[in-house]
Amino acid sequence: MSAIRQLGVIGDLHSEDIRLGRALEFLEHEGACDIICTGDIADGRGCVDTSIRLLRDHGVKTVRGNHDRWLLERKARHVPNAHHRETLSEQSIAFLESLPTQIQLNTMAGSVLLCHGVGDNDLRKVWPGTERMPVERSHELDKIIDEGEHRFLINGHVHFKTMIHFENLTLLNAGTIKGDMWPGFMLIDFELRLIRAFTFGPDEYVHLPLVPMIQLYRRKRLVSTRKRTTKFGQTRSLLAAIGTRCSCFTGLKADLQVASDISDVSLISQN
Repeated sequence: MSAIRQLGVIGDLHSEDIRLGRALEFLEHEGACDIICTGDIADGRGCVDTSIRLLRDHGVKTVRGNHDRWLLERKARHVPNAHHRETLSEQSIAFLESLPTQIQLNTMAGSVLLCHGVGDNDLRKVWPGTERMPVERSHELDKIIDEGEHRFLINGHVHFKTMIHFENLTLLNAGTIKGDMWPGFMLIDFELRLIRAFTFGPDEYVHLPLVPMIQLYRRKRLVSTRKRTTKFGQTRSLLAAIGTRCSCFTGLKADLQVASDISDVSLISQN
C-alpha cells in the first residue's frame, strides 16, 4: 500500500449528514487520497443512517466515538438530540459495531494514529489549559510518545481544532462539523507538510488559517524542576507547563473566521 500524500480529515460528526456530504465532495475534488473521521457519528440534529451511508459509500476510514459506544450500549440517552438504537437500520448498527477504536495510516511524512480520544480511551482529552479550562493530561499519550511508533496522532472529542507539537509526535485535533463554532474539516498534504482548515460558509467554503504559536518541546525551561527521568514524566511536566502558557497553544481564533485566503501551517517544526 502506497504512502498517503493528501489526507482529508473530518472531526466528530454528530449526524450532520448534509455538512458531511458537502465536506466529502469538497475533499475529493481537492484530491484527497484518503479521508478519515474521528467518530461520534451519533447524537445530533441529522440522520445517523444517512451519515453512515455517506461514510461507507466514500470509503471513509472511521473510528468509534464515545457517543457511538453509548448508543450501542443504550447509555447516556439523556444527551441533547440523542439517537436510539431501535431507530437505526440493521446496517447502521452493524457498521457502528464494526468500528475500531484505533486506525494506523502510512503517510509520506510518517505513521498516523487515528483515534477518538487517546488510544482506546474514547473519553480521554489532551488539553494544554486555558483560563477557562484546566490542563488535561494523558498517561495514554505518554505511552504512545514513549513507544515512538507514530509521527502524528489525529483525534477528536473536544470539538476544537488544535495542533500541539511534542518532540517526536504532533497531535492534531480534528474538531467537529457540528454547531456554529467554526465547524469544518482539514486537508493535510504530507509531501509538502502543510495543513489547511476549512469551515462552512453560507454559500461556499471559508478558509480558516491555523495560527502558528511556539513549537512545543521537552526543553528544560518547560519541564518541571522535579527530578523525573522517564519520558512519561517529562510529557506530564510539559503539559503542566503549557497550562500556564497560553501562547504555547495552537488553535483557531474567532477573528479569523471570515478569512478569505488560504493560510497554511507547516506540520514539521523548524527547530
